[in-house]
Amino acid sequence: MRPFRKPNVKNLKQSLKEELLKFLNEELGVNIDVDNLSKFIINYLKDKEYGQILINKEQLPELKNVNINKIIIDYNKTGISDYLDIKKSQITNDGAILYFHLDGLDYNSIYHEINHALQFFVLGKERSKLQLTTIKAVNIAKSFAQKNKEITEYFSQLIYRSTEQEINSEVVGVYGELMTHLRNKGWEKGQLSNDDNFKVIFEQYVKNSKPYDNALHMIKFNVFELFDANNLRGADNYDVRVYFTFMQDIMRSRPFYSGIIDFFRLIKDLLTYKYRQIFNVDILSEEQVNSLMKKYQNHINKQGEKLRRKLFRLFDLFL
Repeated sequence: MRPFRKPNVKNLKQSLKEELLKFLNEELGVNIDVDNLSKFIINYLKDKEYGQILINKEQLPELKNVNINKIIIDYNKTGISDYLDIKKSQITNDGAILYFHLDGLDYNSIYHEINHALQFFVLGKERSKLQLTTIKAVNIAKSFAQKNKEITEYFSQLIYRSTEQEINSEVVGVYGELMTHLRNKGWEKGQLSNDDNFKVIFEQYVKNSKPYDNALHMIKFNVFELFDANNLRGADNYDVRVYFTFMQDIMRSRPFYSGIIDFFRLIKDLLTYKYRQIFNVDILSEEQVNSLMKKYQNHINKQGEKLRRKLFRLFDLFL
């Protein structure tokens, strides 16, 4: 029998450290260029006034893996999350021209955007991939949702309002409000069938209600207009594909009728039990995303019409 040898703790720690660094570089996309460029921009902006700032190639630190011609920064305190403007950024023969919108000197946020720029735009390795590791996919989806919060929150609200529970709650709410309103005016239920003005009053009340306004928004909703590239900040078609890849997974586990549609909460739920391990996520194709978006739109349009009909059917309950 071979004698037991006590492991060399120092060598073991070094080995683990090397493996961790390898993981960070390969899986999380952290590299020396991101670190150097992030630190440079933080230091460069420290004494600068708000406004548009141009950084030429000659001013940039030496970068190992990427070629940047210039960086243009819209540096303003607007309250909008930092983002790389993909629509303005471009690749030229002299190197990449990168446009950023920065709201302040948040190192973590700037680090994230520089990493996004170098890995997904300048290097261009991931933009054509049909698979991403869970970590990268989650980062893209979360970043997209945060930068386009108004769009993703509005979309989430419409899905929530399209659930059967929410539709029924809205209808019951209008019924209770109108019944209270009529009783305060001294009207009794039996009297209403003989009141010629009641139908006009009823229709006006319903049309002025918040649920009716919600119904119209749902009926008119066009998902392709909402997620049009011109409406998005710091994102392109690939980011949309990754976002809807997660939305599909979310809705498979929590369907339309679930009544839960907080995207960030759901991402957290998925991370808790499914994406805490590293494996590849199959990114939906553009055709698959269009089909999924159409499915959402049809569902929301249909449920909006259902809400509208149910609101007007309340009329019979007062006669």
